[in-house]
Amino acid sequence: MFDLQALAFQADITRVITFQLARELSPRTYPSIGVTGQHHATSHHGGNAAKMNDVAKIDAYHILQEPRCGSWIAEIILLCVLSVFV
Repeated sequence: MFDLQALAFQADITRVITFQLARELSPRTYPSIGVTGQHHATSHHGGNAAKMNDVAKIDAYHILQEPRCGSWIAEIILLCVLSVFV
């Protein structure tokens, strides 16, 4: 999946991708990166800057966990995520 997404970016076929790495309503929290809330609940931030920052941290964490996701695409995605939430 990541290979096709990377190829689409590289060929300038798209500038937007979506993918799901885990179950949407997972009860997992992320204390190792300083986020105590669950991803789904935190993503309903209602404009709260702290929750928006936590969503960006979680998204960045997931992106950096995927070894097949090349560093260049990870940087692109992180910049996009951070530009929206910071």
